[in-house]
Amino acid sequence: MKINEVLKEIDYLINHFESLDLQNLKERLNRFLKEFEDNNIFEAYFPLLNLLENFSKEKVLEVLKEIKILITKFFLKEDNFLLITENKEDFYDLIKVLTLEGFKVAIEGYSGDIIDYVYSKRPEALLIDNDSKNHGFFIMKIIDDEEIAKKMPVIVLGSSKDDKIKALSLGAIDYIQKPFDLDEVVLKLKNIYRLSNIYIKNNIYDIFTGVYSRFYGDLIVKKEFLKAKNDGIKLIYMLLDFDGMANINLKLGKSKGNDVLKESAALFRNIIPESDVIYRLNGDEFAILFFNKSIIEVLALAEKMQKELENLSKKYGISLSFSAGVAEFDNNMKSVEDLVKLADLSLKKAKAEGGRKIYTSKQVLKDAKKKILIVDDDKIILSILSKRYSNKGYMVFTASNAEEGVEVFKENTDIDLIISDFYMPGMTGDEFTKEVKSLNKKVKIIVLSAHKSEEHVKKALNAGADDYITKPFSPVELDIRIKKLIG
Repeated sequence: MKINEVLKEIDYLINHFESLDLQNLKERLNRFLKEFEDNNIFEAYFPLLNLLENFSKEKVLEVLKEIKILITKFFLKEDNFLLITENKEDFYDLIKVLTLEGFKVAIEGYSGDIIDYVYSKRPEALLIDNDSKNHGFFIMKIIDDEEIAKKMPVIVLGSSKDDKIKALSLGAIDYIQKPFDLDEVVLKLKNIYRLSNIYIKNNIYDIFTGVYSRFYGDLIVKKEFLKAKNDGIKLIYMLLDFDGMANINLKLGKSKGNDVLKESAALFRNIIPESDVIYRLNGDEFAILFFNKSIIEVLALAEKMQKELENLSKKYGISLSFSAGVAEFDNNMKSVEDLVKLADLSLKKAKAEGGRKIYTSKQVLKDAKKKILIVDDDKIILSILSKRYSNKGYMVFTASNAEEGVEVFKENTDIDLIISDFYMPGMTGDEFTKEVKSLNKKVKIIVLSAHKSEEHVKKALNAGADDYITKPFSPVELDIRIKKLIG
């Protein structure tokens, strides 16, 4: 039975509830229960299981309505295609035809949290619109850093023939030039969908590391959280993030860096008891769900993992460690997101301490965060960087021009770092740099510019900038420069 058919039958039961006899009702509910279990729809499974174990006809209608809402919310929003664009109207006909063909198309702007969306929603394919400012290629660089293109097909749409080679070099499987032939593109996307569906659907293991995939791991955590709410079992959730993996990739090369991740994942699997669950979230971040263990036991296992990484460090001639955040399940938690957020908060605290630290949720204090001001007249770049560094635990301020940047800085002179475009309308980059340095000599400044000449670099550094990055740039490269300046 398909989920849509289940929903139709639930609607029938709700609308004809008064005329149903008890035996018929129970038989239908038991069929639903099996269907929910087979399809990993645990949000609906547990409320229905509780109802059947403590059956009361008066509660059936209420539970059915609750289940209908849950299924609609969580299981009818799987996207076949994710289109990343700021110009939805340009793709109106394509979206319309794909929708009529039965596909679901989600649309995100350039400034959306694309990586999190991809890992949590798992669309079958990504369509990236590259605009005149090359924002699409900026997104491709982020996707390339996360190796998304190895997990699902990425198609770039753009107006320039010359961009095809660049798109393919960044991992796209195809480049479609605009304006395009609608029928041809729809046919192409349908073929890509079929291939992708075979490859990705029900993917239990992360192909890269061999541990569980995020899709499957999140399902397990969701299921066990609901079981813990019902049965009172003890759960501990740990988020683990490697320290300085970007530097390791630069030193060893991406290929060797990948080998380090694979071998580390194998070490973790050997140390963690089989009853516990490890899965890869994205990049060099993993999650582990521990069952019926104390915090002391979990910390002991984590320390053992750290020591095994030290041995691996010697093999590759690098310093290898991780930071981790640990959160204990509490029955007062309303949803699994509460558990995950607590672990994430603990991880951010651990990362802020400089690496090789493990913090539990009980240890996390509300320490002051490092403050960053981002100044850029490109609103999309501004939004992407703002979200990126907020997610990394920094307190982020933004300004869309140099004058506004000065005003923001005057009100927050304790800002630790400024990331600024050097060439914006109005106040020049060197004037802006000198102005903020006059207010606080200690503030660090990273200049972003499309100009690569030595003369422009000298001009920025002489004005007081601490670093200079040419556009287009890799976000990972910017991460490294920030870490170097303020940690």
